[in-house]
Amino acid sequence: MAEPAAPDIQPELLALRQQIDALDRDLLEMLNRRAGLALAVGELKKKEGSVVFRPEREAQVIDGLKSTNPGPLGTDSVAPIWREIMSACRALETPTRVAYLGPAGTFSEEAALGFFGSSIVRVLCASIDEVFAMTAAGAADFGVVPVENSNEGVVARSLDILLTTPLFIIGETSLFVRQNLLRKENALEGIEVVCAHPQALAQCHGWLSNHLPHAERRPAQQCRRRAPGGLESEDGSDRQHACRQRIRPARGRPGDPGRSAQPHPFRDRHRSAPPPVAQSFGP
Repeated sequence: MAEPAAPDIQPELLALRQQIDALDRDLLEMLNRRAGLALAVGELKKKEGSVVFRPEREAQVIDGLKSTNPGPLGTDSVAPIWREIMSACRALETPTRVAYLGPAGTFSEEAALGFFGSSIVRVLCASIDEVFAMTAAGAADFGVVPVENSNEGVVARSLDILLTTPLFIIGETSLFVRQNLLRKENALEGIEVVCAHPQALAQCHGWLSNHLPHAERRPAQQCRRRAPGGLESEDGSDRQHACRQRIRPARGRPGDPGRSAQPHPFRDRHRSAPPPVAQSFGP
């Protein structure tokens, strides 16, 4: 049986697509020119012995572009686009190794990628102590750890280690996060036990008290691992708990204090989600 013929493309649409394709080629050429300049900067930094990643310089570049953005590209879109460009160019100079709490998919990873960009070498750690140890030993160039939570206050372990670590705080970023209540059935009835990481149970204390007051809350250190089959029920109507977090990356050698990175808010998509709360990350 013959395949149906593809619909005819309107001449106006075809012309616009051709213009976009031409601009994409121009953008790629200019990005490679920028990458070449970044490599030249990297060579100079090697001769001088200066650091590759300077968050205050990258923040200055992004702020300057946002202030001169004529549109129609949204100003909020400028930061993530240029952060990825600078991350890719920085990776050409030298791979940036970033340690944070694993496994893949944690809030620490989300914060690390938002601050450094995705062109990094990811060093996943099992604990906050390990993040500090890997960074201090030079196995990672930077470490990312939680420092504060809007519900539970400061993350004591991070602040305790900061008192004795040789590391330096070089930046901070904020983001909204959500805890998800996962179940095979899309209903709250009959739930007897809620298994979660102790921090997640503490963050969701109010929601659990209101919606599942009689359910046992069972702490489990390994609940950061992703559940097979995704994070939502089949119809996407999972219950969520929103939080706000901050992250403070640290480096293993002295560096100038960096400016705060832009927050990364995530909008509520489900009416069943409780009000947002805040949480922080730090070295």
